Amino acid sequence: MIFFFKVPNLFQLIELISIGASMVLEQLFFLSAMKRTDTTFIAPFFYSTIVFVMILDIFFWCYS
Repeated sequence: MIFFFKVPNLFQLIELISIGASMVLEQLFFLSAMKRTDTTFIAPFFYSTIVFVMILDIFFWCYS
């Protein structure tokens, strides 16, 4: 990794911070939803993210 590491520029750094912040907010919203409603209602939404991520991975890995 040391040989291939590149310091991110300002735009990439802002993107990385935005991704991290959105992931933290997503976890907070998910935990809040789990606390406030029935788990059997929330679980399908949670597992549908696996399908969504697979589609995004195929798109980014195959078409970029």
